[in-house]
Amino acid sequence: MAFNSAISTVAPPFTHAAHPQPPITFFTYSATKKIPTNIWWENFLVGTGGQTVSTLPYIQKALAKGIMVTYPIRTVTSTDVLLNPAVKNITLEMSETVMARAIMDYDDLSVQLKYTAAGGNMVINLVRGQAFNSAIYSGVTPVLNTIHALLRRQRRQSWYRNGHQV
Repeated sequence: MAFNSAISTVAPPFTHAAHPQPPITFFTYSATKKIPTNIWWENFLVGTGGQTVSTLPYIQKALAKGIMVTYPIRTVTSTDVLLNPAVKNITLEMSETVMARAIMDYDDLSVQLKYTAAGGNMVINLVRGQAFNSAIYSGVTPVLNTIHALLRRQRRQSWYRNGHQV
């Protein structure tokens, strides 16, 4: 049996309403594919765009100039409450002013984020089950922040604190 005509031409009897969490503009979406429903990185597109996204084992959070990475620590405060705070373990950011943030591409297991500044950009690929985080910096100054002590660095590597080389 072929369906060559519409099932119905009558409008449904439901009241039209706007979605309570419409897509936001924290990240623009420039891929040619439609945004799927219930995709694992959907929190980048709703609310303020600053909700956490779980890549397992890490939790990621979009920031104004990059991404925050945290390893979840579960805290039981009582028999009724289990907390999973997003501690700012490390951030991958850039020092320049961000002019645009975009979701460039995605598939079932990954999403590509791009932060653009006047002189270049930073691209972050998030993948479900990723073992580490990285960012590709082009024409911008990398900024790495952490709450932990950094005990060693490789030779020929420049580090910056507050925009000045350390």
